[in-house]
Amino acid sequence: MKSSWKIALNTQQRESRRLMNLIEQIKQRLPIAPFVSPYTHGLKASGNGFFIGRCPFHQKPDDPPTKRKFWVNPAQGICGCFVPRCPAHGKPLDIINFYQLLNNCTPTEAINQLARKAGL
Repeated sequence: MKSSWKIALNTQQRESRRLMNLIEQIKQRLPIAPFVSPYTHGLKASGNGFFIGRCPFHQKPDDPPTKRKFWVNPAQGICGCFVPRCPAHGKPLDIINFYQLLNNCTPTEAINQLARKAGL
């Protein structure tokens, strides 16, 4: 007979794997560049597979194109901002972190809402 802590550990491991699978499915169904594009007021290819656009966290839609500070790397599924005081600066954001920051929600809320958008 298994002890209760082993059963709890196995259950927790299964839930963790299920969550990781869900996150991977979200990332596969919602590529980051098309997803963030409406919020960045038009991403433009910048070479080396990167795209740049206006940062949705600190810039206005009518800023000139020279103010493009937000970058997206579709190959790695990450994005961020070049401006040091921006909340999107520093650690690169995946689609879940981007959505969480954009909507000021918890990781669980972001995953659930993105799963719905992805049809999962």
